[in-house]
Formats: sequence, C-alpha cells, structure tokens
Amino acid sequence: MDLGLLTTRRKAELLAALDGVRSKLGTAFAALIVTDVFQSESCLLVSDSQPGRCDWLLQGALTAEGRMHPGMVSRKKQLLPFLFHRLDSYRD
Repeated sequence: MDLGLLTTRRKAELLAALDGVRSKLGTAFAALIVTDVFQSESCLLVSDSQPGRCDWLLQGALTAEGRMHPGMVSRKKQLLPFLFHRLDSYRD
C-alpha cells in the first residue's frame, strides 16, 4: 500500500472502525498497522479506551508525522515486541 493513500479522512474512517471492533470485543485497545513494503514504512492506528495510555504506549515508536520509524514494518518481529514491552512497563 502507498501510505500517501492514507488520507486524514481515511484514517478517521479506519479509527472509527477500530473503535467499533474494540467496543464489540470488549478489549482495552485495538491496533492496525498499514505498511508500504516498497518504501519500508508503516503507519500505526490505535483505538484505546484510555487515550493517555495510548499516547504513552507509542512514545518512541512514531515520527513527528505519526508514522512508525523507518524500517519498522514487521508486526511479528518489531511491532508486537515493542508494544508488549511498553505494556509490561505501563502503570496507571
């Protein structure tokens, strides 16, 4: 996917869908990573019942533009270990 296609409007639509999934499943948060494998960059969208926790979890993972740091494209090898590490150290 070309991340240029991920417009502000489309992000809002995807975040609304994530909110619906999170609510339906009764989970604390839901995440979607959209990756451009040709450019080796990703964008992470997160719906969280506690917005402050979401901001804290993503510290250090996002650039100023809201994209993942260049090269972070693997959900299994990069994103999940990062999120699990951050969740392990999170304190309300």
